[in-house]
Amino acid sequence: MAVARVQRGGVTGGGGVAKPRAPDAPVLLSESFAASHCLQLVEGQGTQAGLIGIGFKPVRVQRPLVGIAGTLWMDRATYELRRLDFEYVGLVPMLARAGLGGEVLFTK
Repeated sequence: MAVARVQRGGVTGGGGVAKPRAPDAPVLLSESFAASHCLQLVEGQGTQAGLIGIGFKPVRVQRPLVGIAGTLWMDRATYELRRLDFEYVGLVPMLARAGLGGEVLFTK
């Protein structure tokens, strides 16, 4: 089970209405996501100690599209999903300074 919490803002939908959205499984597992993002292993440190992550970031972002970067964190011993930290990239400068993004917490 996943509990989404968009802590630092969201994206703007049609008609100027703010619609906070976190990346979900269909997005992260899609062929288009795999083709447009670089992946790397990330060693958990600090509050993420004991976790291993799969970091992702877009190969490139072309406006008006907004990209997403982040890390999917798993327990090192069990590979159980723990959290997904993400941020939006390729935003206009004013929004980029706001650090828009959030987290998705996974529970048993």
